[in-house]
Amino acid sequence: MKIAVASNLALPYASPLKALLGGLVDIWHFSFNAGAIKPDMAFYAGLTAHLGSEASELLMVGDTWRDDIVDAVEARSRAR
Repeated sequence: MKIAVASNLALPYASPLKALLGGLVDIWHFSFNAGAIKPDMAFYAGLTAHLGSEASELLMVGDTWRDDIVDAVEARSRAR
């Protein structure tokens, strides 16, 4: 199992987060690198490509119902 952080976090906060979570995370997928932000479907497409996984194989945990959960489910539905 791979652990990814997929976030709209602003660039200045990425380094401190990486320092804090260090070896716990396999993949970092930030909107400032992805060229799209959640809830844009391109963000989720980039995440699945980054992970080398299908959307149906991902478990999304988030703190924003619309951007993290609803649109992640929509991305999964479109991937089927």
